[in-house]
Amino acid sequence: GGGIDLKFPHHENERAQSESLRRAESCGSCCNEWSSLFLHTGHLHIKGRKMSKSLKNFITIDMALSGGPNYEFPVLTPRQLRLLFLSHRYTGPMEFTSELINETIVLDRQFLEFFANIGVFMDNQKLREKKWDVKDVEFMNKIVSVEESTNVCLRNDFDTPGALEQLRRMMKETNVYMNAGDSAKVGAISEASAVVSKYLGILGINCANAPSNYAVEGYGDGKMTKTNSLSDLNQVLDILTKFRADVRQSMRGENAKKEIFDLCDRLRDVDMPAMKVKIEDRKDGSIWKRIET
Repeated sequence: GGGIDLKFPHHENERAQSESLRRAESCGSCCNEWSSLFLHTGHLHIKGRKMSKSLKNFITIDMALSGGPNYEFPVLTPRQLRLLFLSHRYTGPMEFTSELINETIVLDRQFLEFFANIGVFMDNQKLREKKWDVKDVEFMNKIVSVEESTNVCLRNDFDTPGALEQLRRMMKETNVYMNAGDSAKVGAISEASAVVSKYLGILGINCANAPSNYAVEGYGDGKMTKTNSLSDLNQVLDILTKFRADVRQSMRGENAKKEIFDLCDRLRDVDMPAMKVKIEDRKDGSIWKRIET
């Protein structure tokens, strides 16, 4: 295999010569066929031109991950770079643009948010669940449908963009199911998380485990990472101590209610994000999530 430009005459000639030799060695039998498949990949383009060392318009992996004086696109993490290439059929051309990279960064954040939400959901659930109902069964059927469709995509000449679209569908369905009230079941959410993790692992994005030593860092598989660093703890305590002092001071003023709301917003929007913690206000209360990078 190789680039699509090698299909003819290079691979056609290679196939003809190798099959002629094989058939001669096996007395005319075609049972010893040297190769039955050739894989041809599309070209990577930059500003409408094929990336080529001779044209001096090529980008190295190190440049995409670290930037540099000659790199004019958003810098990517290894996981985002893999998602970028998975978002396109390997057989077709791909245009390397800032818009495409930003779309990939958004997808990466969607996966992060998905597993963070599942981590919060699991942490907030009681040990005993209510009886399953029709909505739970319908959601499980959607999980089965997504898994079957993802399988079909990957068996269809490695249709990785189609597979990622199915995983997007699973994330959307899961978020709707989780946010429909307090009736979502732990078993169903766990199954949805497992399906997304499974196929990300197959694609080389390690969620708990992947079948390759070349897998990039994953999303934690819904397990929230809680810091036990003394330095982090001290910073959190400093934030809370200052917040308490500011609230006490505001209570002495004439606009205490507004000032306290402003302090709460500052804690949510400024102080906690600096500690890589995101606070979300919801109808039934507030939740926190670790911000992964």
